[in-house]
Amino acid sequence: SKYSKIETDIYKYKTLYSTGKKGVKLVWSNIKDETYNKKKVIWGFGGSWSALYDKNGEYGVGPHTFYYICQNNKDAEKILEFLNSEDFKKLVDLSTTSAYLKTTLLKYLNIEKIIL
Repeated sequence: SKYSKIETDIYKYKTLYSTGKKGVKLVWSNIKDETYNKKKVIWGFGGSWSALYDKNGEYGVGPHTFYYICQNNKDAEKILEFLNSEDFKKLVDLSTTSAYLKTTLLKYLNIEKIIL
């Protein structure tokens, strides 16, 4: 398995597995993904759209999350503002499945215009 609930010598990379109504679920991965050490906004899908800013790049991202690599704090603040907006909530409500959100809706959102 790629993930463990317990940190070990093999499972040593802290990974944000999901976000939800019960909060953030952290696990340990045996693979250091490309998002480590990069500023990013991470948010989960399905049930709750809570987002967080990983400004120190201390988390990897799991299979039940989206992320956006940020160049600076201002970009992150704008993305968080958008993700918490009524407009984004309406888009999510219109979507029928989290698979649609992951493969279609977010593909066509122009993040570059959101952070301007």
